[in-house]
Amino acid sequence: MAQLACEIKAVKDPRTKLKKPKILSRSEDSAEKNDHRILICKCLLKTKKQKNATDMSAERSVQVNSILTILSDSIEKLKISLILPRLLEEPCILREVLDNAKYSHCLKLIEDYINERQDGKDETPNYLNYRLIRIIDFFHTNTNILEVLPDWMSDLDDNDASFLKAFKLLRWITEQRLNKSAIDELKKEKKVHEIFHENEKFKKNIEASVARQRELEEELRVTKVNYEKIVNDNIKQEKNARAEKNKLLLQLEALIKRFDQSIGEKMREKIVLEEEYAKQKKIFDEFMIIFREKEAEYETAVVQKEQEEREEQEKKVAFFIMNRAARIIQRFYRKYRKARKRLEKELQKKGKGAARRRGKK
Repeated sequence: MAQLACEIKAVKDPRTKLKKPKILSRSEDSAEKNDHRILICKCLLKTKKQKNATDMSAERSVQVNSILTILSDSIEKLKISLILPRLLEEPCILREVLDNAKYSHCLKLIEDYINERQDGKDETPNYLNYRLIRIIDFFHTNTNILEVLPDWMSDLDDNDASFLKAFKLLRWITEQRLNKSAIDELKKEKKVHEIFHENEKFKKNIEASVARQRELEEELRVTKVNYEKIVNDNIKQEKNARAEKNKLLLQLEALIKRFDQSIGEKMREKIVLEEEYAKQKKIFDEFMIIFREKEAEYETAVVQKEQEEREEQEKKVAFFIMNRAARIIQRFYRKYRKARKRLEKELQKKGKGAARRRGKK
């Protein structure tokens, strides 16, 4: 790609063109000789250019083939890398395929790696595992092993298949781009330039028609707006009239239905109320009979209860009076006893004083 870019730049850049050799004329009389020499120089320059172009084309072809070969090898290595996990998961199938093939010595590497992983002694990450790196290098070096392996490429998941497809697309695009020479690109650009100028002419020619078309479109738009406005007004009026009519019909039907329902409900309600009234009246009459009996019993019980309460009240009053009188009597009796004791003490004191006075005499 870099070589192609350099070639295109060399063709496009006028500074890279070879300069014409200067032919010095020694005198004005040698003009014809100078013209002849100039013609010879032009022929030599043209021949040299063709030779350089041929050499450059061969060199470019080698570079293009090298790039495409690298991309093809990368695709093959990618294929073997995508199915490598399955190869390690199914060593039996690999052993059956490669047992008698020229690639059979890789079975020892795979068996050693699987045994090492099953023992669990080696905890080295995969990207640092020496055996796994040797297995990957072996398969990348011998990509032709895909020819003897089962067709596992069709069983890839969507992500792996998309990745492989992207690489193939990259190689195809690269091949298409590299196969185009600088001269082809210049011709293409020249053609594009001519088409661009023709397009500009067409643009100028259609500007008038576009302006007229815009005027007609504006007139059409105004006409459509007016037409739609009239149609919308008519539709709105018709819709309002129809809605009013439907509204009145619905109201009339609702009134008729409500009247029928009201009359029917009132008649049924009247019948139900009459039946309920008869039942309640019968229950009330029976209740009044029982009520009168209970009322008489209640009056008798009330009179008896009042009599009992009156007697009980009188007993409580009499008991209260007796207790009150007893407390008063006890209180006065205590005062009497205290006064009597005090009097006895005073009399005793007076008797002792009189006895003393008698003794002294």
